[in-house]
Amino acid sequence: MIEENNITHELTYEMANKLLNVNYETGELTWKKRSISLFEYKRDYVRWNNNHSNKIAGTILKRGRTKYRRIKIFNRNYLAHRLVWLLKHKKWPNTIDHINGNGVDNRLSNLRDVTHKENQKNRRRSINCSTGIMGVRFSGRKWTVSIASDKGKSYIGTYSDFFEACCIRKSAENKYNYHPNHGTVKPL
Repeated sequence: MIEENNITHELTYEMANKLLNVNYETGELTWKKRSISLFEYKRDYVRWNNNHSNKIAGTILKRGRTKYRRIKIFNRNYLAHRLVWLLKHKKWPNTIDHINGNGVDNRLSNLRDVTHKENQKNRRRSINCSTGIMGVRFSGRKWTVSIASDKGKSYIGTYSDFFEACCIRKSAENKYNYHPNHGTVKPL
């Protein structure tokens, strides 16, 4: 529930559609002109529409190393990619995966509704990944390979050859349905 001026709103598709325009090709959300019924005073209605109507909604938010666009609606924050999905599909998504890893690229073609586990299978390479291949690390005199599966972290094996270890890891990614982008360098 969202409250503004003692008016209670639940952000539904219908409300979001009254407040925002979306361009699915660019992922850009802009404010629509708001109805006077959403304001207690006419001066607030005029001021809000003069300052915001037809302008890009929200601000850029940084979460860790990833940036997202956040939009405040009736004193509650929403992530823009979730609103783009809501406006297209008329229902809230579970978890949104940005296919290319760019959190501010909210084009509909770059978004997919997935489970949290599926989203973890499309992660960019960590800055702490010293080998360049996620799930492959040097341990003692050999390369150790592991992967996260539905059962948790799985040890695959230890290999003396780095290339062999990388191939084994990539084969495991295919077996466990990891996204082809998994482990790539994060876009700027």
